[in-house]
Amino acid sequence: MQEIGNLLRKERQEKGISLEEISRETKIQARYLRALEDGDFSCFAGTVYIKGALRNYAESIGLNADELILYYKEVTNGQKNEEDSQKSKSELLMDKERHPFPFVALIWIALLAVIIGGSIWFRSQGNLEGERPFLSQGHVSGDQILDDNEIEGKEVEPFPGVVEKPEDLPQLAQLSFDKREAVYLLSGVERMEIILYFTKKCWAEIEQDGAYLEQKNFLEGDERVLPASSHETKIRLGNPPGARLEVNGLLLNDWHEVPNPFNIIIRRGEH
Repeated sequence: MQEIGNLLRKERQEKGISLEEISRETKIQARYLRALEDGDFSCFAGTVYIKGALRNYAESIGLNADELILYYKEVTNGQKNEEDSQKSKSELLMDKERHPFPFVALIWIALLAVIIGGSIWFRSQGNLEGERPFLSQGHVSGDQILDDNEIEGKEVEPFPGVVEKPEDLPQLAQLSFDKREAVYLLSGVERMEIILYFTKKCWAEIEQDGAYLEQKNFLEGDERVLPASSHETKIRLGNPPGARLEVNGLLLNDWHEVPNPFNIIIRRGEH
């Protein structure tokens, strides 16, 4: 994460902005801002808090917050893949050291080789007598199909397999929208991670998974990171143009021109 920290520090220093000024504007303690510049994100409680802090820091110094969040995701995904690869290699080496190949297994392998060899000899005898061996439709390998097609002089078609599905990404679909309420469906995630940002004074009431959470008058510049929700989050805004949402990294502000109190309902679809 040092690249991100260096980028933030360089941009801040070039614009002559102090950490104290950013702290006053974003309501984030200076020690957390300093940790961002040092590339040490271990002091944050989770990914949602890291992204929220990065977004506020970037906006306070004039950086593109969306591009910074995207860069952060690319860096963290690259580190995770490298760590998983090193961990798998280490576990594999440890497993080999702990479980030496038993001598008894060699005997079983030899017996199995004799059985398979006898089966192949028996099948070859059937071929010599003009009988074609029977292939089970439920358990046949790609190599067997390829050999049979080549014998008959047919063109070989690719063997059908399982189509790999790309990694799911968060998707937010609007199910309904009117002057009083908007309903959204979030898919591609196991849990909802929502952050409320307030650009004006706004009263808000929050419910999650059918349970009342809180109601409060928020001021300009406030932000509220909601606990992760499994099924449904409902937010009622007294001054809709004064609030916007980030839902699992996706920005949402369709109600910015609604003048009356407004309900926002976000449901999680099947992952």
